[in-house]
Amino acid sequence: AYNCLIHFYKRYIKKNMCHCIEKVFQLAVATFSKKINSESAKRNLDILIAQTNQLTGADVGLDLCSVLNSGSPKNTSDSHEPSDKYTQGPKAPVTYIPVSENRDVSIGIFVIREGQGIPLHDHPHMHGIIKCLKGTLKITSFTKKEDQRGTVPDRIKRSPHFVEKIRYGELFQAEQGEMTHLTAESNSCVLGPHKSNIHRVESVGGPAAFLDILAPPYNIDPPSYAEDKQERDCHYFRELSESNPENPNIKWLIMSDPPASFFCDTEPYMGPRIKSE
Repeated sequence: AYNCLIHFYKRYIKKNMCHCIEKVFQLAVATFSKKINSESAKRNLDILIAQTNQLTGADVGLDLCSVLNSGSPKNTSDSHEPSDKYTQGPKAPVTYIPVSENRDVSIGIFVIREGQGIPLHDHPHMHGIIKCLKGTLKITSFTKKEDQRGTVPDRIKRSPHFVEKIRYGELFQAEQGEMTHLTAESNSCVLGPHKSNIHRVESVGGPAAFLDILAPPYNIDPPSYAEDKQERDCHYFRELSESNPENPNIKWLIMSDPPASFFCDTEPYMGPRIKSE
């Protein structure tokens, strides 16, 4: 399988028949397909990350993104900016641009306005790759502790609400990793189904945009007849003020609704067409 992937990859580079973003999508499928054995998947992942590192905003039509061009003078004869009747009211802090998706992989672009961010959230049972395409991103990641034993702060022990949350796994200890800053020149950031799976993504010093690869895609409330019955829904969290005196990187996270100020809108993908199958 690995040799076949390399042959496929070299053949398309040689013939120049495939856009950079399509190479990324095909490599992602070759990495995360359920038909690929784990050993091959690990090797393929290195190739996928190397290819993703080469992506630029131009490769995905980001220069046509209306959010990033909202401060530029409009060309009324040829503009991708939404008309005024669609832009009344508060502007979404985050815009999502769907790129391509199949049963194994989902690829999209998030555009974050200046001073905004995607609140603390998870990607249960999913791998993720983030490639910054524009601006600067600050990523704060957490890994849920496997061993939840230890001293429980008094405020949490005294609260029936918190105790119930612990019982249902909605309040737990997680270790904060090193804060990561990414620019368009940075390599991709990788998260696993368990390690660094909970994170917050913020723009710094201006708007920012990143490519987001998720595998497998979200699978919200799958029906009983579905082939893929594993539920994968995004959950939001917030940090409690309590900390671990023995390790200040250990935080208590509680599942919660996202802030009322957070919402997303969407834009159409303006980059090269991708064959998803």
